[in-house]
Amino acid sequence: MENWVECRALREQYQANAADVWQSARTAIDNCCNSYRQHFGGTAQVINQAENGHRVLIGIHFHQTGRGRQVSIEFGRDEKNIPKISVTVDDKAAKIFQITADEHHAFISFQGKEISADEFSRLALEDALFKLPEPKKWESQGPPPRTGEWS
Repeated sequence: MENWVECRALREQYQANAADVWQSARTAIDNCCNSYRQHFGGTAQVINQAENGHRVLIGIHFHQTGRGRQVSIEFGRDEKNIPKISVTVDDKAAKIFQITADEHHAFISFQGKEISADEFSRLALEDALFKLPEPKKWESQGPPPRTGEWS
């Protein structure tokens, strides 16, 4: 049986593989977007592109409303140097997914629970892909009134 020092060494060794977990997450994102285009392409156009090795940008244009969404998914580290994936949809607050490890492997966790890369892609993208964006306040009420010297 391993002692606590050996367990800690294993966790830290696996934690060093956070970039591999990020690659699995990116693959799940690509698979999700490809499946969406195949099965729901008539609903929205989805364009995903890896902007660099640490960020994926996804543009969603809904045919029915003409509105769109922007999703940014970024791999980085928090203030304690713990690897994380941040998912931002439009101008909403980011969802944070940590990349952590136990004595057996590194993995994505959300709200303290281990999740698969596919579950990560669902939590990150399901609302953005299947819920129409809310109209901007000025879209539902008409444009804002013109005031000041520029009117």
